[in-house]
Amino acid sequence: MGEKYVMTGGFLDGFEASFTKKECILEGKHYPLGYFAVEYLEVDRTLLRELERLIPIFKEEFTVFLSARDPSSAALAQQALNKAWDVLIQMPVYQHLEQHGGGVRRLLREMKELPELVDEMLTPGTGRSEMLHEWLGQLTKLPESIWDFILSTQKMLMQYFDNLPARKPENYALAFGKYRYETTLNYQMEMEEREDDKTLPEPDLPQFSFPLQVSFKAVTDASGKWGFAERIEFEELSSFLHYDLCRGMAAGNIPRRCECCGHYFLAMGAYDTRYCMRIAPGETVKTCRQVGAHRKEKQRNGTEFVRKEYQKVYNRLRGRKNRGIISVDEWNRQVAQAQELKAQAITENIDDVELKRRFEKM
Repeated sequence: MGEKYVMTGGFLDGFEASFTKKECILEGKHYPLGYFAVEYLEVDRTLLRELERLIPIFKEEFTVFLSARDPSSAALAQQALNKAWDVLIQMPVYQHLEQHGGGVRRLLREMKELPELVDEMLTPGTGRSEMLHEWLGQLTKLPESIWDFILSTQKMLMQYFDNLPARKPENYALAFGKYRYETTLNYQMEMEEREDDKTLPEPDLPQFSFPLQVSFKAVTDASGKWGFAERIEFEELSSFLHYDLCRGMAAGNIPRRCECCGHYFLAMGAYDTRYCMRIAPGETVKTCRQVGAHRKEKQRNGTEFVRKEYQKVYNRLRGRKNRGIISVDEWNRQVAQAQELKAQAITENIDDVELKRRFEKM
C-alpha cells in the first residue's frame, strides 16, 4: 500500500499484494492462499459496525473543511479520519499496513497547504473533482463491501460446498461454477420481475469481476526457492478478498466451518479437515482438532494432514538421495528430523500453516 490517497488518486482501501501458486505475499510476509478470506469471515463485527458509524462523521467534517478550509475545520476532519483509521488498522490486512498510516494522518494538513489543488477538486469536470468523488464513494462503501463479501461467501459455502463428494480443486471449481451460474440467473429473473416496479431496490449480485493492475516479479518461497509471482494492485479491499478466496480454492484451500466450535478456518491442501486449531468450547487446553480426533467416526481427521504432508517431505528427500544431491548420512538425518516434526505435530497439534512452513524448509 503506497502513500496514495486523495492527492495522488489512491484510496484508503487500495493496496498491492503478490500471488504465487501457493502463497499470498503481503508486506513481505507469506500466507497460504485463502488466508485473508477466512480472516474476514471471522472479522470482529463490532469493528465493522464502528467503522460504519465513523465514516459518515468524517464525511460530514470533511464537507465542512472543503467549504471553510481553515485550521479548525481541517483539525476536526483529520481527527475524524484518524478515528476511522484507528479502527481500520485493527482489522485483517490493515493490521499489516499500519506503517502506511502517515499518509492518512497528514492528509488534511497537506490539503490545507495546497489550496490550488483543493480548488481543482471542487471544480466540476476536472480530473481531481472526479478523483475526489470516487475516493469518497470508495470510502463510504468500504464497510458495506466487507459485509457483502462475508454474507455472499457464507451463503456460497453453505449451499454449494458443504456436501461435496471430495475435497479437491476440481470439486471446488465445479461448485463455484454452479454457484456463479445460478446466482446470475436468479439475479436476472429477479430484475425482470422488478421491471414494472421501480421502487424496489436492485437485488444484490456477488462480485464476480473487478479491475486489476498486474505485473510480474521474482520472489522466494518459504523454502528459499525462486519463482514467479503476480504483483497485483487492488483498488478495493473486497476485490482482494474475492481474488484470495478463488486463488485459494484453485490451490485446494477453502474456508470451512469447524464442526466443533462453528468458527471458520482454512482447510488446506484439498484434505477433508473438519476441525480447527482453536481451543475447543468448554476446554482450557485441548483444541477442536484434539477433541474431534477422539470422536470415533472422525478419528483420522486430526492426523491426516500431518501424515500426508510428511509423506511429501519424505518423497522429496528420497528423490534428492537417489539423485546424489544429498549423502546417505544427510538423508538419514533429515528424515529423522521430519519424523520428529510429524510426531510433534500429532501430539501437540501444530497449526497447519506453521507445520506446512516447517516441512517446506526441509
